[in-house]
Amino acid sequence: MNYREFQKRLKDRRPISPFYLEPTPKTPAAIYYPEIVYSTEVMPLTRNLKTEIVIVSDVATKILEPPHPTCYYIINPTDFVGVTTSVVLFDGTATESGNTQATPLGVASFLNLHLHINITSADGEWEFVAQSRDPYSGEWANVKTLLSYQGTGGNTYYFYLGKDGICTEFALAWNLLSASGSLEFSATATLKDEVRGPSYGLGRCVFIGDKTITPETGLPLPEGWGLKIFPDPDIDIYAIAFSERNIQVFWL
Repeated sequence: MNYREFQKRLKDRRPISPFYLEPTPKTPAAIYYPEIVYSTEVMPLTRNLKTEIVIVSDVATKILEPPHPTCYYIINPTDFVGVTTSVVLFDGTATESGNTQATPLGVASFLNLHLHINITSADGEWEFVAQSRDPYSGEWANVKTLLSYQGTGGNTYYFYLGKDGICTEFALAWNLLSASGSLEFSATATLKDEVRGPSYGLGRCVFIGDKTITPETGLPLPEGWGLKIFPDPDIDIYAIAFSERNIQVFWL
């Protein structure tokens, strides 16, 4: 890329701001980087607002790539709204041991958890276990065995976990204790007494950086937080998380 092409790209990627000052060739840095002045926190939109939903996993995921004609607002959204929230953890048939760790329930902003398990049909011997995730290591621990079941189905069970296992993330595990079996059931969690504010646990945090990013080296973006960035024209932006997260990227 020659100097003229670089200058044209810089002009095309002007941020939305009240004032824009052309670069002055006083220093080498001023030749390549425009001086941007913001006089207010309110940024007027002068173009259509473009939004993308990007899935971030435990592998470094590219979320933005050159060219960057504008600045971006990245949001790690909060999944729950309201002081009481009900979520279906599982609804289907299991023929082997399993759990909901792949889609954990964020509980960092709540004080109490109620759980319903509705068993439609069953064969073999099963048990249900409540699990909690360590926000530092990302590993799962068993909190308590909720139910040992051996029957044909047609039963609904209620469990009040209260604060037991209500750390940052919750999962339900079901273990097949017999040689074979089948279990058709649904499990619903109800969270109560929400504490207003973002969830500060690392389990639902997204980390921003380059292609070598890890949760230890990335810039943390906690659940419910946003980040405004204006990348240089030739760099890629990556993100990573402990578990799969959907983030929102707004092109301002």
